[in-house]
Amino acid sequence: MDPRLIRKVRRRDRIAGWVITGSAMLVIVCVLGILVLIAQVAIPLFLPPSVDSFSSLPLPRQEAPARPMAVGLDPYLETAFVLKEDGAFTFFDTVGGRELVRRPVAPPSASARRVIQVDAHGELAYGLLWNDGSLSVVRVEFLPRFDEAGHRTIGNRVEILAERQARPGEPVPELSSARFHPDAGMTQASVLPGNRIAIHKQVLTTNLLGGQSSEAISTEISEPLPGRVTALILASAGDTLYAATSNGYLLRWDIRDLDDVRLLDRLPAFADRRAVTALGLLQGEVTLAVGDERGGVSGWFPVRTSEGGRERLALIHRLKPHDSAVVDFIPSLKSKTMVSLDRDGVVHMDHFTNERHLIALRDDRALVMAGLTVRANGLIAIDASGRVRIWRVDIPHPEVSWGRFFGPVWYESYPQPDYVWQSSAGTDDYEPKLSIVPLIFGTLKGTFYGMLFAVPLAVLGAMYTSSLMQVRLRRYIKPVFEIMASVPTVVIGFLAALWLAPIVKASFTAWLLMIGFLPLMVIAAMYGAERLGRLGFLTKAIRGYEFLFLVPMIVLAAYLSYLAGQAADGLLFGGGLTHWMFEAWGVRFEQRNSIVIACALGFAVLPTVFTLSDDALGNVPRHLTAASLALGASRWQTVARVVLPSASPGIFAALMVGLGRAVGETMIVLMATGNTPIMDWSAFNGMRTLAANMAVEIPEAPQGGTLFRTLFLSAVLLFLTTFVLNSMAEVVRIRLRKRFGQY
Repeated sequence: MDPRLIRKVRRRDRIAGWVITGSAMLVIVCVLGILVLIAQVAIPLFLPPSVDSFSSLPLPRQEAPARPMAVGLDPYLETAFVLKEDGAFTFFDTVGGRELVRRPVAPPSASARRVIQVDAHGELAYGLLWNDGSLSVVRVEFLPRFDEAGHRTIGNRVEILAERQARPGEPVPELSSARFHPDAGMTQASVLPGNRIAIHKQVLTTNLLGGQSSEAISTEISEPLPGRVTALILASAGDTLYAATSNGYLLRWDIRDLDDVRLLDRLPAFADRRAVTALGLLQGEVTLAVGDERGGVSGWFPVRTSEGGRERLALIHRLKPHDSAVVDFIPSLKSKTMVSLDRDGVVHMDHFTNERHLIALRDDRALVMAGLTVRANGLIAIDASGRVRIWRVDIPHPEVSWGRFFGPVWYESYPQPDYVWQSSAGTDDYEPKLSIVPLIFGTLKGTFYGMLFAVPLAVLGAMYTSSLMQVRLRRYIKPVFEIMASVPTVVIGFLAALWLAPIVKASFTAWLLMIGFLPLMVIAAMYGAERLGRLGFLTKAIRGYEFLFLVPMIVLAAYLSYLAGQAADGLLFGGGLTHWMFEAWGVRFEQRNSIVIACALGFAVLPTVFTLSDDALGNVPRHLTAASLALGASRWQTVARVVLPSASPGIFAALMVGLGRAVGETMIVLMATGNTPIMDWSAFNGMRTLAANMAVEIPEAPQGGTLFRTLFLSAVLLFLTTFVLNSMAEVVRIRLRKRFGQY
């Protein structure tokens, strides 16, 4: 042979090898690039929180010194205010400390000149208790404005929401909590000398002409208190009152009707009866934050009990404790995050639902009071020397933790910890529930039922067509299956949801009976084919066409199942098996359930598994089958004991490809499952898979938000799942090939 031709061929072989290797490496790089891109979006979920010092400045000077009572900060960290005991709000610049404006709050009576207690709540709302027992409920508002050039200025105002003047001779409260609601009016709860709790309401009523009138109602709680009241707090609607005592008792009253004040809870919070020193209500006002004299921080909310279905306060969360007694709570308005301040001036920020400790602030001088911005992006405090300290806080995803994604979480109003996915609701106080476990479970459940339907049909069908069917028929059968793979999944999902699902529900009894009728008819058909095959003149005519006996038998089995199902529904189940199952067993039959998804998803997976299995079986060397037949083995024995083991690596690879197809399927499970994120293996209800959940949620997820990044985390998990499955499948396939030989 010409040496030049040999060199030319070798050169082309080398070039082809380089191109193939480079293409393979490029595919690997692209796949890893996709993983990196989606992982980059999910990684910020787990970045640690940060807090940076923004400014430190002295309080604005005034002619008459007055003790500060509360501080606050605007969301842009540009303007702050301090409320002093003279009842004036002083607004100042957070960079230079320059005083901007001073807004005094006029007391309800001329004699009240000094604020003795401030009850901060809600969105910069404050209840001011004056030294004569009068009360003012005010709200601070920051008003950002932008000029034509886009420059921002922040205005401010102080609005008086409600006032109450103390009656002559009325004692000054030792503790007070006040709330104003636009629809319900003002409510005040006070601890009077002698450890008495008094409640005052100014009820607003609207007449037919739209005018409003106010009616004052007062009462005292008649039940004896178990100890000296040390903390008191009202819900924002003024319908629930919480109190705590020096010997560790928690009390809860329903005060919607002052003529019928009902004690809902009276329980010892701690076994050692330590004093409760602070109370706070988290966003939504379901969870009660409790701080004690030993620095402990715990979360309580009502849980339904077996005692007549009543709700009782229960200890749900324990957070990282302080080193000294907790003196104040400041709730975030954006999440279940709470800021707590202890007697030593140390500030903690914790997320209650996942019990995650976020930030601890320990300054050189003890902090005596603190405030949080509405967006929870800034913290302001006053230290023992009278200086104002401001920090910029960055906690983009405080509600995120591995335990919340993959462990049971005890959410508010739930009877126990659970795995829940519910990303949105109709109120701003709602807490997103983002457990990924129900989605992983739904993915496994849908895959299991789909593969349970597809694998037996595909593998057994491939065994028959490759080894037993006539070659002329095989030329038509295999292309039909390959064409099935080209059917759009949205069409399959549409038919499954709108056509198949109602049929399954309407004739469910017939479907169950078909499980029994169909095997009997198949056995009868095969027995008939086998008997006819013994007739010499029919042996060659029947061989390879046995499946034709199945067609009328399958039709007959379906018809008999339908007739028997109609009769059974009328005679045994009072008109319908699904209704009887719910009445007798409490089993709810959803129209879009796992039976429907098994048929639809199995139909989509079946062509892939069948085609690859048929190729694997068809590639078994013919000398193996010829040797088996020559030794006297039947066709079925040859297929089962020679062909199937030899083709097992290829069949296993086909199963893994089908498994990956089922795991990543989106449109079928999106349209035919009902998308209910529940954890139940029952075939009578649906599920929500990772892929379908991403398709449903991503259009509504705010970019950069927790839900948005959680969906990308789901994509990473789905990617890694398929990668691990394929890697394991390749290892198993290689071992099978080594054991049974390569072909």
